Amino acid sequence: MKHPVLHIALVLATLTVRPAVAQQGPPPGVGSGDITFQPDSNATDPSIDTSDIYVLYAELPEQEYDFPDTLLGRDITQYDPIRLGPFDRGHLGNLGSPSYRLIFTPGNPTMGFHLGYDGFDLYRVYADQLAFYRLQQAMTKAYFSQGPTQENTYFQLQFGRSFANQTQLALDYRRINNEGALFHQRALDNALAVGLRHESAGKRYQFFATFATNSTELQENGGITAEPTNSQGQVILVSPLTISVELESPETRYATRELLWTHYLNLRTAQDTTGENRRALTVGHRLNYRTDVYKFYDDQPAADSSFYGNFQVDSRGIRHYVEHRRLENRFELKTFTMAPTDSTGVRRPRDLLSVGLLHQWHWLQQEPVDSTFQAVFLTGRMILQPVPRVRLEAYAHYGVLGNLGDYRLEGKLWLDLKKVGQWRFQAISQLQSPSLLEQRLYLTQELFWENDFKKTLETTLAAALLLPDWGIEVEGRYNLIANYLYFDSLGVARQSGTAISIPQLVARAQLHLGVLHFENELTLQRPSGDLLRLPSLYSRHSLYLEGRIFRQVMLARLGF
Repeated sequence: MKHPVLHIALVLATLTVRPAVAQQGPPPGVGSGDITFQPDSNATDPSIDTSDIYVLYAELPEQEYDFPDTLLGRDITQYDPIRLGPFDRGHLGNLGSPSYRLIFTPGNPTMGFHLGYDGFDLYRVYADQLAFYRLQQAMTKAYFSQGPTQENTYFQLQFGRSFANQTQLALDYRRINNEGALFHQRALDNALAVGLRHESAGKRYQFFATFATNSTELQENGGITAEPTNSQGQVILVSPLTISVELESPETRYATRELLWTHYLNLRTAQDTTGENRRALTVGHRLNYRTDVYKFYDDQPAADSSFYGNFQVDSRGIRHYVEHRRLENRFELKTFTMAPTDSTGVRRPRDLLSVGLLHQWHWLQQEPVDSTFQAVFLTGRMILQPVPRVRLEAYAHYGVLGNLGDYRLEGKLWLDLKKVGQWRFQAISQLQSPSLLEQRLYLTQELFWENDFKKTLETTLAAALLLPDWGIEVEGRYNLIANYLYFDSLGVARQSGTAISIPQLVARAQLHLGVLHFENELTLQRPSGDLLRLPSLYSRHSLYLEGRIFRQVMLARLGF
């Protein structure tokens, strides 16, 4: 059946969704997303492993996280990355194709100019998302999955190793090679990030050096021309490769390269000569250089432009090309006190206060025009944990040059009230400039649209109750969006003048009876109006047997 929405518009609209990618990148304290907070170490049952492994990020090395490297979780039972986050996502029906959110979540805290091709982020590892490890011996985590043929593969590799001179090596590699079920539907995604961390003997200086490269190649077919039917007009099953598709030549290519250098000088170390914790004073600097190259082209479109419609501005073909380079410098001053290490061995600050200044220099080439511009942001972060059962985190940035008025304010509060449960409260408010894709589009070197949209304002209030002994979590959210940006039925960028509210209720239950486990998740959401098309009810479930076999040595799981 022929798609009612123009193909190129569908692709562009899918890419502009700003996802909150949870399984990649630093959990906050690093800006956004969700974190695992265990004010009471007895509240959960951590997996016992042969060696302790802890995760940290260059953005906030004082904050560590557990690394459950041998758990039988969703990263083993689910091969598609859209199923691995806190909420399921959708894509274009092909593994490795651009993804979009099914459950509304606040956008990532993008600072400054951004292109808007965020639908690929799920399959990528950017330089500031590379996880480093505190460990005693080398760690390797590898995953491989093969599809119906040898050409359909998915491979992941994470590696970490410490050397004698307090130097660590970290690597994260991911590759998706999917031929697709239909003709001209291949998706090839490659992501690689490798980094070095070094800390001086006196712990006064440390640096993180990271290189990241990501590339995506997609074949676009525009969907099938019609459903296969028999002589009576009934839909029948046939080999997907025999089904006629709308397009046989368009391709999308998107590549990024990054170099990131982050280093810190402790003017006053976090421990004195006796090993006791004390207030530290640290200055930090981050230098980041990144290039983005995006290209969509179709050199054999239909002469009558029956598929592309107005997007086919030249009968010889369609081409959309953008190249962007960014040089970013950030200076930071922070003071903190480390909390005593708990029974899990995780290190985290008891309190932290940081202020920073970030400067960006942008070079943009958008066929046939190019430009240069700058942006300056003020940043701040606060962490406060006066007692083990209470923790407060806050983050903020504000644009003072280039993106004047852009801001993000975020606060999270965790309370462990023992028998009353663990409570989590969150508030987010952010004002963000439109992306380049929403503001200006060139096709085949001709200006197709240029908009003067207002900044989008998003506000989120959330509260969650976790009952660890019962395996139950209930969360309520209220989201409000003003000046919402979307693409209409013709694929043209539009802005709504009406505020959109999205109340949400999320319930999770992990029930078990002996070796029988039953995991459930139910999400209810009801956006106002009809612009934001999200499912009002979404659930996912898992039923399995789990226990130890081979003389209680190996943990095994059987189910679905």
